[in-house]
Amino acid sequence: MKLIKTVLGISLLVTAPMLWAQPEDTSGQNQGTQKPIAAYGDNPNIFHVWAYKAQEGVIGAAKNAGALTEKGVAKVKPSVDQAWNNSKELASSTVQQVDQSAQHATQQVNAKIQETREVMGGKPQQSAPIIQGSLSDESPAQIQQSSPSVQHAPARPTATQTPVPAEPEEEIKVTRL
Repeated sequence: MKLIKTVLGISLLVTAPMLWAQPEDTSGQNQGTQKPIAAYGDNPNIFHVWAYKAQEGVIGAAKNAGALTEKGVAKVKPSVDQAWNNSKELASSTVQQVDQSAQHATQQVNAKIQETREVMGGKPQQSAPIIQGSLSDESPAQIQQSSPSVQHAPARPTATQTPVPAEPEEEIKVTRL
């Protein structure tokens, strides 16, 4: 019960000043002409006159500064708009160049991948030369070094030669990309 009374009392204290406050003039009619210091009459105080004159000077200076600012903005606006348009055009052309470069790079990468797949998949564009020879002859590398244009026919075993048993070939597995 004490808590309810405390909350009610605090809410009344907070809302009471808002109820007695004077409402602002929201019509907008007197905003330009309403001044904090009223004009002086027939026999004014000297301080009141000084305050009124200072107020008039500040209001006049603010109006002049506003007018000069508007003129400056009007002078600068075309060049700012032109610079903005130039930057937009430059950005769009740069984006187009980057897009073209990316497409070109993608095409090159795809071509390289396709070439690699063909080579790895056993579909080379040039066929590899097949060199036939017996196992007792020189190795294919030695044959190519000594006479690259001559291919040896397989040697036939003679009565004095004993055939060399062939070793089982290793199986090479190729994985496709």
